[in-house]
Amino acid sequence: MTMAARRTCARIAACVVVLLVPLAAFAQEAVLIGTVSDTTGGVLPGVTITATHTATGNTFVAVTDERGGYRVPVRVGQFRVDAELPGFGTVTRPIELLVGQTAVLNLQMAPSAVQESVTVTGEAPLIDTTNSSLAANVDPRQMSELPVNGRNWMDLTLLAPGSRSNGVSETPISSTSSNITFQLNLDGQQVTNQVALSFGQPRYSRDAIGEFEFVSNRFDASQGRSSGIQVNAITKSGTNTPAGTFSGYFRDDTFNAKDPVTKTVLPYQDQQVSTTFGGPIKRDRIHYFLSYEYEREPQTYVYATPYPKFNGTLTGTRRQDTEMGRFDFQFSPRTRLSIRGNRYDNRIPYDSRYTGGSDRTPASAIGTNRRSEQEYGTFTQVLGANMVNEIRGGHSLFHWNQFAHVKNAGSLVGQSQGVGAPVINLRGFTLGQTHAITPQNIREEDYDVQDNFTMSYNAKGRHDLKVGGEYMHDFTWETTCQTCMGQFTSNNGTLSPDVIQNMIVDVNDVTTWNLAPLSPVTTVYLRNVAMASSPFSRPSGNNGFTEYAPRHVVAWWAQDDWQVSNRLTLNLGVRYDANIDEFVNWVAFEPFIKAGRPQDLNNLAPRLGFNYALTDKMVVRGGYGIYYGTATGQPPLFTLRYVQQIAMTVNNDGRPDFAVNPFNGPAPSYDQAKALLCAFQPNPASPTCNLRHSTSNFAAPDIVDPYSHQASLGIQRQLGSQMSFEADWVYTGDRRALTTRNINVAYNPATGAPYPIAGAQAAANYINRPFPGWGNITMNRSDDEFNYHALQTSFTKRMANHWQASATYTLSRGWQLDQLPLSPGCQNPYSVQGSRGVVCDTPITLAADVSENAWYVTGAQRNRATFNGIWEAPHGFQLSGLYIFGDNGYSTPTSGFDARAQGSTGGRLRQNGSLIERNSFNQPPLHRVDVRFQRRFALGSRVKLDGIFEMYNVFNRSNFESFTLNESNAQFGKPLASTTLAYQPRMLQFGFRTQF
Repeated sequence: MTMAARRTCARIAACVVVLLVPLAAFAQEAVLIGTVSDTTGGVLPGVTITATHTATGNTFVAVTDERGGYRVPVRVGQFRVDAELPGFGTVTRPIELLVGQTAVLNLQMAPSAVQESVTVTGEAPLIDTTNSSLAANVDPRQMSELPVNGRNWMDLTLLAPGSRSNGVSETPISSTSSNITFQLNLDGQQVTNQVALSFGQPRYSRDAIGEFEFVSNRFDASQGRSSGIQVNAITKSGTNTPAGTFSGYFRDDTFNAKDPVTKTVLPYQDQQVSTTFGGPIKRDRIHYFLSYEYEREPQTYVYATPYPKFNGTLTGTRRQDTEMGRFDFQFSPRTRLSIRGNRYDNRIPYDSRYTGGSDRTPASAIGTNRRSEQEYGTFTQVLGANMVNEIRGGHSLFHWNQFAHVKNAGSLVGQSQGVGAPVINLRGFTLGQTHAITPQNIREEDYDVQDNFTMSYNAKGRHDLKVGGEYMHDFTWETTCQTCMGQFTSNNGTLSPDVIQNMIVDVNDVTTWNLAPLSPVTTVYLRNVAMASSPFSRPSGNNGFTEYAPRHVVAWWAQDDWQVSNRLTLNLGVRYDANIDEFVNWVAFEPFIKAGRPQDLNNLAPRLGFNYALTDKMVVRGGYGIYYGTATGQPPLFTLRYVQQIAMTVNNDGRPDFAVNPFNGPAPSYDQAKALLCAFQPNPASPTCNLRHSTSNFAAPDIVDPYSHQASLGIQRQLGSQMSFEADWVYTGDRRALTTRNINVAYNPATGAPYPIAGAQAAANYINRPFPGWGNITMNRSDDEFNYHALQTSFTKRMANHWQASATYTLSRGWQLDQLPLSPGCQNPYSVQGSRGVVCDTPITLAADVSENAWYVTGAQRNRATFNGIWEAPHGFQLSGLYIFGDNGYSTPTSGFDARAQGSTGGRLRQNGSLIERNSFNQPPLHRVDVRFQRRFALGSRVKLDGIFEMYNVFNRSNFESFTLNESNAQFGKPLASTTLAYQPRMLQFGFRTQF
């Protein structure tokens, strides 16, 4: 057995040991509730309710209380529900339950002198009469039968009401680098990669996921650490029948249309092979399920720059492997255990975030390797007639590394030996690497245990009370090259195309680059040096390019679903979250942050909802709550990076060889660099000293967790027996969201403009900085605000008469607060007030391009519609498809000119003084139709073979994900090539699926 296998076995064993501790808890896949009455309408206490899971034979038992009510927490799937009471005929009812669903099944029993059984047909109601949260299910049939380009199950979140995306790869919604606005939960385990939210999320085989729930607004108190949404997925499990699948799916550029950007058919292939198998170890009691999927995907990236020498393509082959194993034990109808393990590996030779485009060269290309693992277990006990306990625990790990491709025999300290290029920022164009934090090696590891207790009782109505708690130990470390390769700001003028192309003899070999022509247009050179041994990380003693950041996560909650009457249910909840040392609170970095900073311990979140049944087929629902998110791993890691490294900033002193020899000699060590810092010099404006800039953004002394106000009000209406419609007003108000800001800027009270801190006037304005001996001090502040309002509608027709369908439409609008650039402890921006110097106690009016201190309408998506359907045609044929429309919103271009001399070209102020209008660039909407044709063949009595043909973007619409928005770029306004599958031209996929 390999060492890795031993570690995995040890983790699973540890989870089992923890789960066998006799703690009381409960967390559900689904719940069945109802009332049993006799033919006169009188309630029947003492009725035995037995729910039998038809696929596995697992049984779940409850007894009705004095009001005739019952509550049975169950697995998802098809059930046979039996109601038994001496003197009454047994009633049997079939029902299907989906993840997160609370299904109401009321039963009526008739007296009988002889033993008899009555089977009642019918299906569960399509409206939810107990819950006010806004949640939608993607059922097992949609999971397996809808066309999905790339077979990434996360794409199906696009079909849920409340989705705001047009295309996804790893996250269900757009995200920022600092705020966690969603959580991914698998079988109740939080599996979100919290270090870098927008990428690196774990992946799972589509054939291993049974179904999922998308909660877009107001989830209950048992879920947290998200100020936005929750995605709750469950894995498949074995049944009493040994069964498996073997399938393959294949795409090739032979069948692809031309790329709308390059006007050519790009080289492309993709092969996916998947297999599953599951069955019983002991019938009705012990089951297993195994899954493995392999994917091979050659990818091509296009460089379409204004410079012919740098144009062309890069092609690499991505390989992905996913594995999963699950074991389920039902020791008795009252006790069960489930254990699961997953692994995912993704080897990407060229990362799409840094490869291809119109504003960079092939030297930008970065490769990435990613891996995730999870081991998790759930132990459930039923205690008596009205209590259920469950404890869950497990381990999760995320690891990835990034590497450069370009050769460099002169690589610097912190770079991988022999590879890597400097970052050279021209006007609207970048030479060399575009990612200034490569190479990097990052790992996040979590150990989690949660405990929940549910009790049902009657007191002025029926109460289902859940109380629980959770502890998670999160440990994150990384080794990164933060600007250790050197970065040139070379936008103080324009170089001719010939000069730019002649500088770079071989774009793939830095030793052939002649950077001397950069000297006249370069204002600043930046390079990081690091401590040899750091006292700040935990554990300490690492070199300064490595950061360790542990945190302790604690939560508790209480949720009471109170059925006040037959028509009214109140959902009352409260949740508390604390992240101890979330922002490396033990670290000191004077004069900005002190050691032992206060923890954010007041995150108490009340939640209130109601569901009122106007009729048996129509409910009104709504509510309000506070929802705390957390910060990603970036603020604490970046804080450590800042204190352990020095970003040496050298202003151009006019030497003709400045770009070749920016230090005018050897680069200093960390101690030498510290001695040269302006903060340690008597004259901060001395030309011989160096300003200390932020290595990266770091945590403010008053930083706290972000949160949101969420509210909704709407109706849900069942139409006939198979259809339903819902419409809800939805509000999310994000508050205290983390944003970054350079706090070492003061503003001229006469003009409202910042004093120049780059270029020729920079030295004269050092004295006008709040911290004269320092450069840019980029700090994470908790003061960003955003309001979202939407009308969210959906229509559902469940499978009946061989077809099902659903549709959604959302009309939305967002407002962003153009926040004042405030520093900790300040009520106003810094300004220079005569002899008083730099102060922040005087109100000033800032220039419009700096801050208007007012709300403005964002360019975010405003209209979105989806449709999907499945038709089971005669003779084994099946047709399914989906349509997605989403406007891409409006973007705000940038000037590409550092009009304020702030060392940045990303502003709205043009060189001529005019201001680029917000939301002035209309990005055309996405229209996409995907279809799937399937024919099933029976090969004997047990084997079935499906032939599958899928076509994506059937009408070959030109859909664009992003555009060049820098006005200084010759490609301004033109679309960029995209590797996101949602934006691809027409593609075909051929596949097969064998079931045996």
